Amino acid sequence: MTLSHGTHNTWALLIGINCYVPGRAGNTRSVLYPNLKGCVSDTLAVKKYLETIGVQNIALLTSTADPKSDRPIEEGTDKIPIFANVERELDYIIKKASPGDLVYIHYSGHGIRREALGTQEGQRFSGDKINGTALALADVMDGGPYLTGYQLGVFVKRMVKQKDLRVTLILDSCFSGRGTRDATSSTASYVSYRTGGEGFDSVVLPIDREVDNSIAEIDRKIGESSESRNAIVKASWLANPTGCTILTACDFNESAREETRVGTQSTHGAFTFYMLEKLQQSLASSRRPTHAHVRDYVETKLSVSHKQSPVLHGDGEHIFFGKEKVVERPLCRILTQTDDEVELDIGYAQGVNLGAVYNLYPEGEVPGSDDATPLKACVTDVSPSFPFRSTATIMRPDDYMGPINVKSGSAMLDTWALPETTVDISPSLWKALDSAGIPLNTLGDELASVGIIISDPSDKTNSKQSYILDINKKQILQIYIKTKSNNRERIQRTPKISIADSNWAKDLTTVLNHICRHQSLRNIKNTDRFCQLPPDCLEVVVKQRVGRRLRPLEKVDGIYNATHGTQIVYNFRLSDKYTASRYLFASFYMFNATWGISKLHPAPGQPSIQLSTSKFERFMLEMDVPPPRCAEDPDGIEDVIRVFLCTANKSWEDVSLEELPTEMLVTPLKEEETIVDATVSEDVDEVLMDVEMGERNAVLKNPGDCEDDDVDFDEKWGYVDIVVRTSPMIEGVAGALV
Repeated sequence: MTLSHGTHNTWALLIGINCYVPGRAGNTRSVLYPNLKGCVSDTLAVKKYLETIGVQNIALLTSTADPKSDRPIEEGTDKIPIFANVERELDYIIKKASPGDLVYIHYSGHGIRREALGTQEGQRFSGDKINGTALALADVMDGGPYLTGYQLGVFVKRMVKQKDLRVTLILDSCFSGRGTRDATSSTASYVSYRTGGEGFDSVVLPIDREVDNSIAEIDRKIGESSESRNAIVKASWLANPTGCTILTACDFNESAREETRVGTQSTHGAFTFYMLEKLQQSLASSRRPTHAHVRDYVETKLSVSHKQSPVLHGDGEHIFFGKEKVVERPLCRILTQTDDEVELDIGYAQGVNLGAVYNLYPEGEVPGSDDATPLKACVTDVSPSFPFRSTATIMRPDDYMGPINVKSGSAMLDTWALPETTVDISPSLWKALDSAGIPLNTLGDELASVGIIISDPSDKTNSKQSYILDINKKQILQIYIKTKSNNRERIQRTPKISIADSNWAKDLTTVLNHICRHQSLRNIKNTDRFCQLPPDCLEVVVKQRVGRRLRPLEKVDGIYNATHGTQIVYNFRLSDKYTASRYLFASFYMFNATWGISKLHPAPGQPSIQLSTSKFERFMLEMDVPPPRCAEDPDGIEDVIRVFLCTANKSWEDVSLEELPTEMLVTPLKEEETIVDATVSEDVDEVLMDVEMGERNAVLKNPGDCEDDDVDFDEKWGYVDIVVRTSPMIEGVAGALV
């Protein structure tokens, strides 16, 4: 498969450092970077792949050990990876590339942190996976400058912002400060880790300051620069980029390994090896994987032998080294298989119910490709006690009796299932159907196909009735939900469906099935105390943007009040009261007023983000009131921002749900890109560096009554809901509710 780039050019800069120039007398750096074996072979293997797919302009900077000395063969040439040569190649791409061109940058070598994790007083970016990091170029021990995450971010930002290039950046190094050495592994005869010394170097040489000041001046000319940056620890644009994708070999508290695989003489970074394996598999296909799929594949491979979790920043849904965006349904993994029974790494906490059907794909098969022939499996066991696990039974085809092997494969949701649900038919609807000569089983059969049962009106003991179907004077069907006080509340902003429509029963079933799914996800409860997080683990600050300042947002009875167009800034971080040693990961979703559930933060392809006590995760939404769909719909709406929390880096993307359309034109609903009721603003950082502390309002749902360390379960989880009521802007009366 050749890379499809139309009239656009493709560019690549590949950097591989096996050999580090030894320091001379008078050098003040104390960090030792031992030579590596697999970095140059990484770049050569990547170069071969890029040539295969037709990349046109490939620059290679390598540092190869001279077997006759302790110095690089390339020393003294323009091909050795030192700062001046890297800068020259990046500047060349920026100068020569045209808008729309594709750029690929790959670094294999040692990495390090330029600030200790969470130790500096007043440190703003502690715990971030990009900020405060640096790539150790070939001459750093000999007094050469580092290439910091901030500096590299400025180069990439110039490409994206000034030249409209799309960039893929791969960093096969680590910045953990926890690198170790292993003697052997089950798959490798040689293992080493790509971090120098203790993984931390606070020494600042004059050349470091000179380079940093030069890059900072370029950054100021680009714009969007933060005044809070100091000389060394700067906010890298790579930590939250747009228009590019960054894949790093591991999380900031892990180590990136390289290894010589048993039975071979080839040494590679483990991340690069499996990345190329996935990309090579796609050569025979008409579709390349997305960055997110590459990350998931590598993570699955690495999880078998050791702890190394690749991290994705930016646009995960774009094709790897491509411009196309693919909206993909999330995948989960098949953990084990026993005969026709499989265990999936997705469960109750992520919206799985008994009866849900998943497509199963054997290892190596690409979901969605022309040659993919998935089997189906039905969930037969799911429990709140094991919130991220479920068991499914393979639905064996009638004409197939042979062995089925999907172990280590993947699974994708095909059809969701609902908790047991019944509906009442109102007397008005009974009468309307009878007058029109429509038998009730016309609707009953459709509802039963999705697991919804019409209740028996003579059964006064049925406590599972959740919904009521009614009809108004204009013969428009209406859906009500029963409240806890046994009253009924009309479901708002649904498509208009009349019993005069030929497909009314199918359309009504589609809408009700959708609403029931939305409500079941909204009502997930963590009832297992051993899986619960402490109730005060998250600190939330909610502000509204007024000009360039942030002001408190009105809150009444636990609900924030806003008007159409209000820009609301949501800030989240770990509470000081969260004292457990385990990390906490968060993912942010919106349950909106038109019955959609959309992911807000982090970007697609990134399951969640790791929270810290010293850094706010923040995003901004511009609140929007969708128009009423019938006369009874109120002008105002309520949206729920839900923060899913877990002690493991879990994906919650199976809870995503498209919005209901304005009109039922097609049955069933087609999958399509939709616009959410609130849009994420990309310019939030320019006004938020001095966020004022506000009211702490977060209350974790289903708090446990035990301390975090009482029971050692694999995962603890919960969520925080922030409810925002948005009203239209009435002329002359800002903020009034109607």
